[in-house]
Amino acid sequence: MPTLLALMAGDAAFSTERTPDQELIAEATKVLQSVFGDNVPTPVEALVTRWASDKFARGSYSYTGPSFKPLDYEDMARPVGNLFFAGEHTCGTHPATVHGAYISGLRAASEVLDSMLGPIQFPTPLIPPKDGDAKRKADAAHTAINSRNARLEAYDQEIYHFIVSKIGERPFPPPKCYANAYRIYTKENSEEAKRRCELGRRPGKGKPIVNEVKRMVSTMWLGASEEEKRPYEEKAEAEKAVYAAALADFERRFPVWEAEAIRLRSVYVAEHPSIPGPDEVETSPGRSRRAKRVSGYAEDSDSEMEM
Repeated sequence: MPTLLALMAGDAAFSTERTPDQELIAEATKVLQSVFGDNVPTPVEALVTRWASDKFARGSYSYTGPSFKPLDYEDMARPVGNLFFAGEHTCGTHPATVHGAYISGLRAASEVLDSMLGPIQFPTPLIPPKDGDAKRKADAAHTAINSRNARLEAYDQEIYHFIVSKIGERPFPPPKCYANAYRIYTKENSEEAKRRCELGRRPGKGKPIVNEVKRMVSTMWLGASEEEKRPYEEKAEAEKAVYAAALADFERRFPVWEAEAIRLRSVYVAEHPSIPGPDEVETSPGRSRRAKRVSGYAEDSDSEMEM
């Protein structure tokens, strides 16, 4: 079923820990209705996780503070004697992720092996080359396939340039339009929201984070009158109208261009056929590679059941 996921960070995460589920659900639904209209229904089911209260977690994932330094992740990953550390907070390339935790586990395991066995030497190349007729035939076939692919790719480019010279470039659909009044309001009022966040900020707390500014914009939008919202709603409708007109123009022009392109391609192929080069493998006439019929999972099975 359709599912909506919300991630809470910073002060919002601490607030979520203390707020009852029904209040959170009502607040989230109200925000959605303010953006998408009053027809947004109440969710059929909702789940609120509280990681700080979970005795097996006591938190969620790591995040950087104001005094963070780039090498902090490496410092947390550095072993102490025969004690090795893993976890997403020790993976500088993918912190705060499941795959970061997995990668850090592989790294810690290799460090344990390295401390016990020393570096493992690998031969170079890892797989020795194979000589003989089979390899030479395989190399020849690979070269032939590459030559054929290069010829066909260049041929397709020739055809496309011919088509473009006759009827112009292929029409493309306009970029998707995601216009809505709240999105436009957010873009134009984010600086004002940031300024309001800084006004009541206690000394030493630092600059407002992105989620704080978003919450302030949402509060400002909810408190705006219909008269204040109307210009943004009109802008959104205007952008939607421009997109609809551009899409209708594309849907009208593209089938005409495509039909003419198919005709021009046939003309070019008839007048300028692509001829295989001397280094391409020719397939013997009458010979074809067909899929082997398998009667069951075992190739030597006597079963008459066909796949």
